[in-house]
Amino acid sequence: TEAAKERGEIEGLPKTKKDEIIHTIALAALKFHIIKVSPKKRMVFDPKESVDLQGQTGPYIQNAYVRIRSVLRKAEIEKLEIGNWKLAGTYEQLETQEKALVQQLHGFPNLIISAANEYDPSQVANYCYDLAKAFHKFYTDYSILKADTEEAKAFRLALSAAIANVLRTGMGLLGIEMPERM
Repeated sequence: TEAAKERGEIEGLPKTKKDEIIHTIALAALKFHIIKVSPKKRMVFDPKESVDLQGQTGPYIQNAYVRIRSVLRKAEIEKLEIGNWKLAGTYEQLETQEKALVQQLHGFPNLIISAANEYDPSQVANYCYDLAKAFHKFYTDYSILKADTEEAKAFRLALSAAIANVLRTGMGLLGIEMPERM
């Protein structure tokens, strides 16, 4: 919200678009802060904590999504459809963090079933946070657009697109929108 304005990350956009992004981030902060706590536990709301871009917050997850969308835009990839991408190599050739992200993505459908069966949306919230956290670490540790080989670049772009899809789906299930920019 104000922090985004101070960092200038939404400067250059029309006022209505800025206001829309700020509104989306503020709602995500509030909703996620409430939803991330298991319904079986007590919760105390801390407004400052809820908007922290480094903590377990909706804006932190939105930031991961926005970062991925930015990378994909730079690679001139607009759609998040990865089904038709041809990827070379095998699972064994992947880096450790890449394997961990693939495994994390693989668990998403079962997590959704578990959260639904237990009436516990905090499972989805915490999964999205963990996935965003893993992506941020991956993004810091590995170059996506300047990977050593074209195959590695293609895989990392596809992996990033898959992560964006899962984050958008998971947060969407929680009623939280994912902005294209922050």
